[in-house]
Amino acid sequence: MPPVNHVPVPRSQGEVNAITNARTFVILGGILSAIVLLPTVPYVWLGIGAVLVPMVWVKTGKHKRAVMEAAGCSTKEQWRAFYNTLPTDKEFKQQQAEQARGTAGTALAAMAHAESSPRTRTVVNTRAPRAQSTKPWVSPPRPELHYPRYNLLSSGYANVEVVGEAYRETSVIAALGGLSPDVEKTLDEVLAFLIPEPENPHGHGNAIMVWMNGHHVGYLANEDAKRYRPVLAQIIDAGYLPITTGRLWGVSRYSWDNKLKHHLYARVALNEPEKLIPTNDPPRSSYSMLPWGNAIQVTKEADHLPELTEHLNGPDSYAIATLRPATKTLKNGNIREYVTVHIDGDEIGELTPVTSEKLLPMIRHLNDLEHEAAAWARVKGSALAVEVTIQASKAHEIPESWLAEIPVVIPSLHALPAAADTASTESDRPSPSQLTAREREENWDF
Repeated sequence: MPPVNHVPVPRSQGEVNAITNARTFVILGGILSAIVLLPTVPYVWLGIGAVLVPMVWVKTGKHKRAVMEAAGCSTKEQWRAFYNTLPTDKEFKQQQAEQARGTAGTALAAMAHAESSPRTRTVVNTRAPRAQSTKPWVSPPRPELHYPRYNLLSSGYANVEVVGEAYRETSVIAALGGLSPDVEKTLDEVLAFLIPEPENPHGHGNAIMVWMNGHHVGYLANEDAKRYRPVLAQIIDAGYLPITTGRLWGVSRYSWDNKLKHHLYARVALNEPEKLIPTNDPPRSSYSMLPWGNAIQVTKEADHLPELTEHLNGPDSYAIATLRPATKTLKNGNIREYVTVHIDGDEIGELTPVTSEKLLPMIRHLNDLEHEAAAWARVKGSALAVEVTIQASKAHEIPESWLAEIPVVIPSLHALPAAADTASTESDRPSPSQLTAREREENWDF
């Protein structure tokens, strides 16, 4: 689209300032001249000033409005925003100098090619060319995308930034399901895969790529990747794919030069590294995890300090505990049921009778199905004192979906499967070409 009234769009702040400077120069010049020459020929100078100043004011005003229209600005706010995007005179001159050097370098290369052709033996001496920039890193196919999934512990709040979205605009927009101009789009609780990529030369061995909605949308920042890589690598090495949830946002808007620009960001939900996975393996006996719920305080954990300090991974970590029914005889001869809490077979505390009553129906139900009841145990403290809470739903909070999924288990990260089992699993797994489009989508086999 040609500029309105054929007025060129300003390329720097200096070109914009020239309009105001011309108006200011003529008006101030007229005022100073009138002050100096007014005593000699007052009527002449007053007449000239009365005509010249308004004429310059109107002319420069029309020119400024034309420039604003050419820049696509209809309000003062848009004009100020456009002005702030322009380079200063110094920056503009540097850009022109760089472009000139680039043009000269192209012409010099062409001349050198012509001089070195078979038609002539003239040798042209030029400066050594600049070192060519390295090729952009292209991630190889990821076999980890076929691994069974491992759900990372997280609050569900997308709190960790993803970087590099600007280099993968096509992938991010595809993950968003497309964008329309000037329409913001947000996707919450998007399934996100986190895959260590130590072979990436830009990550110094710590790169962690992020897949969301089946597309590679970016990486964790270097500082975050360095902290999370050991935990995620442990999950990958055990044969599982680390997953969490994330948030995608994007909008496409036209810039002042009528080009469509995309503004995108992605975030993922992650706890601190020491709170992403449990400090121990799940029980070796048949078990089922209780649904996550509000914290339930464990009592008498101070009596089991040596056993609990083994599960302190920093000041705050998680372990997998088992809940077992027990009975005690009161002084009046009555028998009361309560729940004892165990980690790796060691008793580490118990629940109060009131709280136990709210968990015992689920524990008995699982025991009837020949499963132990397991739950997430949050271990906080130090070698001097430890506090334990159980994150489990009470009986009246249990969803029907959990009853249908029993047993709910967690993969072991410390005991790799036997070689024979691994081979049979791989041979039974269909190749991507054998899967239907629907199956590929369900298995995230991209």
